[in-house]
Amino acid sequence: VRVHFRNLDEQIDLTDASTLARIDFRLLRFVSRPNVSVTSDPAVEYSCRLTIRAALSSGKLGTVTVNTHDTFLFVDLAHSNPLFQQVFDSMNFSTPVVVQRKGSSLYGGIVEAASLGNGLFEVQAGVREWNFTGIGVSLFQVTVNALNESSANRQENFLGYTAP
Repeated sequence: VRVHFRNLDEQIDLTDASTLARIDFRLLRFVSRPNVSVTSDPAVEYSCRLTIRAALSSGKLGTVTVNTHDTFLFVDLAHSNPLFQQVFDSMNFSTPVVVQRKGSSLYGGIVEAASLGNGLFEVQAGVREWNFTGIGVSLFQVTVNALNESSANRQENFLGYTAP
């Protein structure tokens, strides 16, 4: 069994234990197979394509595919350079942008990932030009109950990914 630590530091701490308990109580889902890629095709208007994927699952050892009616994944793209806001604003996203501007000292925004089925979620964005390295990528999952309500116990961020 491969353990996925919440903050990718490979140290089990109280935060990891709390997250695992909330997964066990079906308040959260396992996050696995996160992948960030940038590909280019000079023949199209948006010559670079940013793709971010992750799988969400539940149940013992993450063997149950999630229900997309009660599980949502969001992707936060961030950079400390103010010029990144212009790049983010010009991206052609395949899914809704939830937060366009984040405020002081972090530039970028938050995008809702689309469900591809079988627990796989994805955000794709066309970019005219990709001039940044070290872009922060954080995954946020949110679940809702049968009444379509969420709470702090049903939300979690997973930190530590960097776009190429």
